Amino acid sequence: MTTPTIGLIVNPDSSKDIRRLLGLARVVDAEEKANLAARFLVGLTAGPPTTVLAYDDPAGITRRAVALVGTTSPPVRYVDVPRDGTENDTRRAAAAIAAAGAGALAVVGGDGTARAAVEGWPEARLVPMAAGTNNAIGLTEEPTIVGLATAQAVRGHGFRPL
Repeated sequence: MTTPTIGLIVNPDSSKDIRRLLGLARVVDAEEKANLAARFLVGLTAGPPTTVLAYDDPAGITRRAVALVGTTSPPVRYVDVPRDGTENDTRRAAAAIAAAGAGALAVVGGDGTARAAVEGWPEARLVPMAAGTNNAIGLTEEPTIVGLATAQAVRGHGFRPL
């Protein structure tokens, strides 16, 4: 059996909407997003072996997450997609991750990030982690548990909503 691949997209622009400032909502900064993604990676390592195909975001958040985890991170490769600084970056990254044969797609961002990812990969087994302005569909469970559940799911132990 081959080692399954899990896609990872972190949106550096999520949680920066003016509505957060006007509504006195919490802002999820780059360091918190890196920490959230790092905890997801740690959760992946607790499950069956997986590899990660990640979007190399322009703010370096994903690379920071991998550095935080260090040598215990699952193997991470980066998808090369053209960037224009819009939601198209997420769409293109999701499509490239799908084309590479990933078994699931984890996204760190808000509802707009999740929507853009599904527009790029409509059949994605989406794992949306809440870190945006709107988080109606994002998971708020501990990212290590989300990572473990995702690793189990892509290994054929079932993919059930968390």
